[in-house]
Amino acid sequence: MRTAEKINAVVSVRDYIYELELKQLELATISLHRERVLLFHRWLGDQDPSPRLAQIFLAELRGKGYKSNTIRSYYFILRIYLRHMDMTLELKMKPPETLPSYHSRDDIRRILDVIARQKERRGRQKDRDALIIKTLAFTGVRSAELLALRSRDIREGYLFVRQGKEKKDRVIRLTRELRRELETYIHKRNLAPSDRLFPIGKPWLGAMVKGYGLKAGLDDISPHKLRHCFATWLIERGAELPKVQKLMGHASIKTTAIYTDVLPRHLDQTIELLEEE
Repeated sequence: MRTAEKINAVVSVRDYIYELELKQLELATISLHRERVLLFHRWLGDQDPSPRLAQIFLAELRGKGYKSNTIRSYYFILRIYLRHMDMTLELKMKPPETLPSYHSRDDIRRILDVIARQKERRGRQKDRDALIIKTLAFTGVRSAELLALRSRDIREGYLFVRQGKEKKDRVIRLTRELRRELETYIHKRNLAPSDRLFPIGKPWLGAMVKGYGLKAGLDDISPHKLRHCFATWLIERGAELPKVQKLMGHASIKTTAIYTDVLPRHLDQTIELLEEE
């Protein structure tokens, strides 16, 4: 790419990122947009961005073996980026038919047992780590929402999510046991109302959950998959989709509806037609 074109590309990307920052998106989201748009520009070389070239770029990613979800992510980011430059990119991107993984309460108990068996010198951290696992699994909060929680966000038996995804607030009722454990944790640590409940970083959170999961024989566990537990268990017990949608903070009920197929009990009677009498 020639020098003048490099400068134009940098200016274009910089203006785009500035627009995202004005919308107050999460830093991780802005970083992902910057990374993928810059990769697109490196691929373009001395060519100007266009919907046609974006389509070819996505096709090459597919040819290189990129996963469907990754290609969809590139597509949606490039579509927004090109719209920023008054260009339209519209492709039919069929979402992959994948279901959230299912983990039973017994799986969560196995993880908690692993934490309980940690050496005593980690006693203070053990209590915190176990409470993190329980909060993720029994409230369905996202990683960023969990890490943003303050002591004041736990009160009167409710967990208050402030400025979650898309800057939306929501309130989640705590189970009696989780309420008691959170209140005890706050009291023992003498946390002030403005103190973070779990003052750790997102990379550490992911590594911690995965590490305990591996020790419990669960190689696919993550903070986000603990969030899946919450939705799956509620629907498994007959909770109404709109109510689960509200608790999860989903923008579309279609996202929530995916969980009905993790354990498709609504189809049990259909299959029972094959049972021999």
